[in-house]
Amino acid sequence: MNSISILSLIITLYLLYKICGFVEGEHLDNIRKREDKYRHIEMHSVEPDDHQGKTIACSQNVVIAVSQFKSLVATVINIFGGSIPAYESLLDRARREAVLRLIEKNPEALAFANLRVDTINLGFGYVEAHAYATALLP
Repeated sequence: MNSISILSLIITLYLLYKICGFVEGEHLDNIRKREDKYRHIEMHSVEPDDHQGKTIACSQNVVIAVSQFKSLVATVINIFGGSIPAYESLLDRARREAVLRLIEKNPEALAFANLRVDTINLGFGYVEAHAYATALLP
């Protein structure tokens, strides 16, 4: 391999790294803005005793993929062991997105009780998050 090929490979990998970071950053910014919009809605770990309105069970799921570049880095880290930040970020984004979609699907809710979020590994670089709760309605 000559020096031009190696330089091209390094530049390509760097650009992929930057593009993947940009896309993930845009998703996180979008999540933060939407979370701020719904910050007034309460989340309870148990059903409030004083709620006099209706309740409905609701759920929402989302599938999020990590970039292939980050999957490659995660594979290398897996060889040596240790935490994998790319997958930690992936799980965080999936959980937050599932909860936001649950709230957005039930905008009339005053609060949500018994919120739970399950995550499932769907294969190399994909994760599903399933959020479910009881919506407390007026």
